[in-house]
Amino acid sequence: MIIASSAKYDYYMYMTETQLSPFRMNLPTELKTALTEQAKRNNRSLSGEIIFRLELSLKQCSTDIEGNTDIVLTEQESEILKRLCKTEKRYLELQEQVDSIIQLSPKLAKRDS
Repeated sequence: MIIASSAKYDYYMYMTETQLSPFRMNLPTELKTALTEQAKRNNRSLSGEIIFRLELSLKQCSTDIEGNTDIVLTEQESEILKRLCKTEKRYLELQEQVDSIIQLSPKLAKRDS
């Protein structure tokens, strides 16, 4: 999955209080530590990292007016899905072959007797 540049989330630092709604939240210490480490790696503030992750989670699965659902997959998830589709396709091909063999079995039994 392509992740947006961290620069997009740096502008949150410069927004006025009328543009941002202050929100006090209690986080488990381990979660705050993990988010802080990720924020440093991504060159974001802690607030920017939290906003980025919340926006990403809202975009990962959304339903449009017609009821169609879009899901954003990571690159790894996408590869797994591709392999799963190939496996399912191969399974269906093999199932057709098995069905053909089963249909031929009575004919072969009669021929051999």
